[in-house]
Amino acid sequence: MLGAIVWLLAGCAGPSSGASRQLSPEEGPSSGASRHLPPQAGEGSNGASRHLSPEEEPSSGADAPPVSASLRSAQIRRPLDALRPASGGRLEINYAKGFEIEERPDGCSLIRISGGDEILAVPEWVEAPVVPEGATAVSVPVTDIYLAASGAMDMFIKAEALENVRYSSTDADGWYLEEAKAAVESGDITYVGKYSEPDFELLIDEGCHLAVENTMIYHKPQAMDKLKELGIPVMVDMASREDDPLGRMEWIKLYGVLTGKYDEACRVFDEQVAQAGDYQDTGKTVAFFYFASDGTVSVRRTDDYIPAMIKMAGGSYVFDDLFGDNELSTENIQMEDFYTTAKDADYLIYNGMITGDYDSLDSLVAENSLLSSFKAVKEGHVYQASRNFYQSSMAIGSMINDMHLMLEDADDGYMLLSKLE
Repeated sequence: MLGAIVWLLAGCAGPSSGASRQLSPEEGPSSGASRHLPPQAGEGSNGASRHLSPEEEPSSGADAPPVSASLRSAQIRRPLDALRPASGGRLEINYAKGFEIEERPDGCSLIRISGGDEILAVPEWVEAPVVPEGATAVSVPVTDIYLAASGAMDMFIKAEALENVRYSSTDADGWYLEEAKAAVESGDITYVGKYSEPDFELLIDEGCHLAVENTMIYHKPQAMDKLKELGIPVMVDMASREDDPLGRMEWIKLYGVLTGKYDEACRVFDEQVAQAGDYQDTGKTVAFFYFASDGTVSVRRTDDYIPAMIKMAGGSYVFDDLFGDNELSTENIQMEDFYTTAKDADYLIYNGMITGDYDSLDSLVAENSLLSSFKAVKEGHVYQASRNFYQSSMAIGSMINDMHLMLEDADDGYMLLSKLE
C-alpha cells in the first residue's frame, strides 16, 4: 500500500522568505514519532506498511518539518495518476489573479495563493524535495480531501477528480450538483458538519490529507486553526474574489495539479472559455435581481462578476454606479429604487440561485405588482437563472453564452437561463 507522505513546515503558511531546505529520502522527523515510508523502504515482506521504532528513526535536527500523527497513518486508498515531470517555469494562468503555479525542475509544483497559503505539490516519484520555508508540502495526487468550499466541487467533478474528495461540509440535500449529491448519499463522500465546526475527530481517525476552505473561514478562524493544529494542511479557495469571471473558472487548474488531473482541467477550462465567446456590445440593458425575505430587492454591485458576465455577453448592467465599502457582492435596495433604475431595462434576469425557480412570469409578478409596469415584463423579456448556477462554477462560459442568446432573442440553446412565459 502506498503511504501518503506529507511534510508540514512549522509556522504559519505565509509568503516564502526564500529560505528552504532539502529533505533526503532517509530523513525523518526528529521527535521519534512513527512515520510511513515509501513502499520499498517502509513495507514489510507481506506488503503491509510498518512503523519504524524510535531507535530506527534517523534524527534530522531541530528544524525538521513536523509530521502530524493523522497524516503519518493516513493511507492513499485509490489508484494514483502521477503528475508528469516538470521542466521548470510557471504554468500558464491567463485570467486568475489569486494564484500562481511554479513548475520546478525537480518535478514539484509550488502553488502560491493570494491569501498567503503556499503549497508544494510533491509527486510520489520525487524523493528529496526542497521545501520553501513557510510552505506546506503535500504528496500528490492528493486524496481524502475535505471540501468546505462548495463552489469548488464542480471543478473536481469536471476534472474527473471527484473520487479525490472524501469529506464535505454540505450534506446531500444541500447539493444541486447530481454527482455530489449522489456521492454523499452513497457514502463515497462523508458529511462532516458545518465548515465552522467540522467533526475534527472523524477527520483525524479516517485520515484527511488536505482541507479546502472558502473565504467564509476567515469569519471562523478558530476552525482553520484547529485543523492546522491537528496536522491537516489547509488552503483557502479565493476564486470568489476574482474580478474576471473566467479567472474564477481558472482555479480548476490548481485543483488539476493537486489531483493529477491537470490535462483534464485545462481541457474543461478551454471549452468554457470558447463558450464565453467574444461578443460585441448589443446596446441592450440588463437587470439581475431577486426578492429578499425582508421585502427589499437584492441586486449585484457594479464590480461583481455577474455584471462582468453581462458585459462579456454584449449587454450593459443597469446599475453602473453601485459600489460598496465592504466585501459583499450584493446590495439590498427598496423596490422603489429598483423601479427607478430597472423599469426601462431591456431584459430582467431573476436570480433563482437564492430563492428557487418560478414556474411562470405571473408567479414572479405576483411577488410585487410593480413589476407589471417594467418594460421587460411588458415585452416578455424576463428570464431566470437556474438555482444550480451557483454550484456550477465550471459553467460560467455557458452562462455568458446563455446571456448572449437572450440578448439575441434566441428561442433555444439555453443551458442555465430559462424564459418565464
